[in-house]
Amino acid sequence: MEMLNLIINGSKTLKYLSKTMVLVLIIFLSVSDSLYAQHPANTSEDQIKTELEKLKKAENYLKKGETVPAFYLLNEAAGQLEKPGFRFASLYLDLVVKQDKKDYFGAATNRFLMALSQPAFSVEDSLEIQQEMDILSLILENSSGFSRNLENKTAPEMAQYIQQTWISLDPTPTINANQRLIEHRERLHNARYKYPDPEADHGMDARGVAYLKYGEPDIVYDRPFNFNRGELHYFVTEFQEMTESMSLTADADDFDIYVTEDADSASEATDSGLNLSSARAPSGSSAIGLARVTDNLVETIGQDPFHTSLKIWIYGRFNSEMDENLILYFKEGRNDVYERIRSLDDWIPRSLYSSGSFNGNFTPALPLQYLAYQRVMFLDRQLMDTYNNLQNRIFNHSIERSATELRNMARNVRANHQQIAEARQLNAPAEYSTETEQIPHIPLQ
Repeated sequence: MEMLNLIINGSKTLKYLSKTMVLVLIIFLSVSDSLYAQHPANTSEDQIKTELEKLKKAENYLKKGETVPAFYLLNEAAGQLEKPGFRFASLYLDLVVKQDKKDYFGAATNRFLMALSQPAFSVEDSLEIQQEMDILSLILENSSGFSRNLENKTAPEMAQYIQQTWISLDPTPTINANQRLIEHRERLHNARYKYPDPEADHGMDARGVAYLKYGEPDIVYDRPFNFNRGELHYFVTEFQEMTESMSLTADADDFDIYVTEDADSASEATDSGLNLSSARAPSGSSAIGLARVTDNLVETIGQDPFHTSLKIWIYGRFNSEMDENLILYFKEGRNDVYERIRSLDDWIPRSLYSSGSFNGNFTPALPLQYLAYQRVMFLDRQLMDTYNNLQNRIFNHSIERSATELRNMARNVRANHQQIAEARQLNAPAEYSTETEQIPHIPLQ
C-alpha cells in the first residue's frame, strides 16, 4: 500500500493522472494487496507472484488434459519456492498421485502437511482448506474423535485439524511418505471417476463415499432385481396355502376375513365357494382365484414404477473390529446416481408397504422382500440368516397370527432389518487403510 499512499498524498503526481486512471490503479493495488496480505510475513511478494503464475499455467495444462507438463512445471517450481501455499501443495500432491510418481510421494506429502502449518492463509488457500475439510468429514463423520463444530473455525484452525488427522491416520509413520494420505488421494480420484455425481459438492455419489472410506469392496452384487409374474405367483400360492393350513384369529377390524378353525374347514369353505377374505382375496386355493390375486399384485406393483437396480457391497476385512461382515446397500436414483439405503427393504417404495389397490392378505412389499432376500442369501451368512428368518415368519404354519399381523408383516420386517443393519454399521470402523495389511504381524512372546 506504500505506492498507493504516495499516489494519494502526492499532489504533483495526481495532476497528471485522470480520475479514471487513479480509480483503476487503486482497484489494481487493492486486489494485489488482498492476494498478498494473508501470506506469511517472511514470504516475499516475488515468490507469491511466481507461485500464482505457476499455478495458473498448471491449471491451464490440466484444462487441456495435459497432466505431465503440469506436474513437471509444479515440480520445478517446488524446488524454487521456499514455502508454497496450500493450494499449490494440494495440486502438486494430486499430480504426484495421479501419475504414480512413487519417488516423489515423500516430498509431496511432507510439502502438503507443511503447507498446513502457516499462521495465515490467502483467500484461495482458505477455500481449498475448507474443501479439504469437507472431504475429510465424509470419512470421519462416524468417528468418535471427529469434531462437528468446525463450521465456524478459522482457516488456521481447520488446517491444524487436517494436519493432525493425517498424521494420526498414517499406519507407517517411520516411512518418509504419509501412505494413508497417498491412499486417500488415490481413492478420491477413483471415486469421482467411477461413481460421479455432478450435482454433489464433493463430486461423487454414495458409492464413492463408501469407496473413499473403505476402498474396493470384497464382494459386489449388481444384478437387477426384476421379478417376473411366475415368481410372484409362486409366492401367492405358498402364502395362500399357509393361510389355509393355520387358524386365523380375528381382530376387531378384520370382519372382511373369513375365519376358519382348521385346514379342513378352510378347504370346505373353499369348496363351498366362500372366500378366506370376501373383500380382499378370491376363492382360497382355486387356480383362477390365485391367478386373479397374482394379476392384482403385478398391477399394483406396476402402478408405482421404481428402479430395479440395486448394488450390494460387502466388506469382509473388518473381522478384528467386527464379528461379521459390513454390508452396504445402494439403490439407483437419477441419472445413474446411487444413494445409500439402510437395508435391502428400503429399495422397495414406501407406497407398497400399504395395501393400496391390492386385494390380498399381505401388502405388495412382502413378496418383493421375500424374493429379494432369497436371491442374495448366498452372498453372506447375515443375508442367509435374514432370509431364513423371513421365510419362517411368513410361512411357518404353526404360528397363529391375525390378518392384521399378516398385513403389517412387511413393515415390521423392514423396521427389524433396519435396526440390525444400522447396529452392524455402527460397529464398523469409521475408515480403513489397506496399508495396515502390509504391516507384518509380530507375535508377542
